Amino acid sequence: MADPRPEAVDDFLALFPGTLGYSTGEALCKTAPVEAVYIATPHATHAPLTVLAAHSGKHVLVEKPMALSIAECEAMIKAAQANGVMLVVGPSHAFDAPVREAARLVSSGQWGRPLLFHLFNYTDFLYRPRRVDELQPGPAGGILFNQLPHQVDILRTLHPISIRAVTAVLGGWDPGRPTEGAVQALLEFEDGAAASLVYSGYAHFDSDRWSSGVGEDGLVKPGCDWRFIGARSQLAGVAGKDESSLRLDRGFSRANWERELARAAQPHFHPHFGQVLVSCEKGDVLVEPSGVAIYGDASYERIILVPPKVAFDKTGAVEEWYQAVVEGKPPLHDGRWGLETVAICEAVMVAGRNRLRLELSPKAEG
Repeated sequence: MADPRPEAVDDFLALFPGTLGYSTGEALCKTAPVEAVYIATPHATHAPLTVLAAHSGKHVLVEKPMALSIAECEAMIKAAQANGVMLVVGPSHAFDAPVREAARLVSSGQWGRPLLFHLFNYTDFLYRPRRVDELQPGPAGGILFNQLPHQVDILRTLHPISIRAVTAVLGGWDPGRPTEGAVQALLEFEDGAAASLVYSGYAHFDSDRWSSGVGEDGLVKPGCDWRFIGARSQLAGVAGKDESSLRLDRGFSRANWERELARAAQPHFHPHFGQVLVSCEKGDVLVEPSGVAIYGDASYERIILVPPKVAFDKTGAVEEWYQAVVEGKPPLHDGRWGLETVAICEAVMVAGRNRLRLELSPKAEG
């Protein structure tokens, strides 16, 4: 385990005897006697740490976004290939069981061709404690490379077809937090299908009320109609303090670990990322925290899926990584997958900032 906070390392070593602790990711990659590393650091560090880990002979699972530019993604892929290590990108909500079940139904063809995809999520993202870089314009800040990759990964799981064109409008409405906090994007596929992606992190409406009050982590949360009202006042209450320190307080510690264990053991549903609806020729497929609902020409069906063992389950990404490293199974969410997601997010950013319709060649996002 590597963390710049000594107290976090000490807590980790106390909780997991026999493990090793380091103050930097560089030290871990260069000296730790391990075969694989999970990189869950700030986005700007994903590329250099992945390249370093690969050159150190370690397999890599890196969180989304893979990196902040296509060039960085290409360097990561090249380093993994050159050193014979596996590179997997995740976890994202594309691993959620209801999303995978919906993808199975859509690809089965029994509901006809998929024509329209709608992904919609309203949260308080911009009013949670943030580092300075997370509040600046650019790929490192805002929602475009932080939250939008979830929606893009879900969309690509549901419809793995090249994107032909992107149109987008961006929202940056708070001068005190001068970064993109909202987006509305239209993506056109090569086969004629289209997708609308809507995300807002401005802490007004909470779209979890349309998921029966189930939050992103799969836990039922109270007060979807009023939960975000105090978001701004809570931040105002820390005036004179470094907001980044509050962000760090959410990192690993014994107290946070025990709190998360208790939360994970509560009754829960599948994690989700807002509303996801697929319109096919013969029916609509709705992704829900409990499973999938299908609205056909003359039928209605719900497929209830067994909840994961713990809330906010991330084992899908780890299992894919394990199968790639140990069993030699090519991962779906490899470096090329991660690059294509970053390319689409970049296209949304460019199209939105310049108010244009950005044409993509069939392979432009790859």
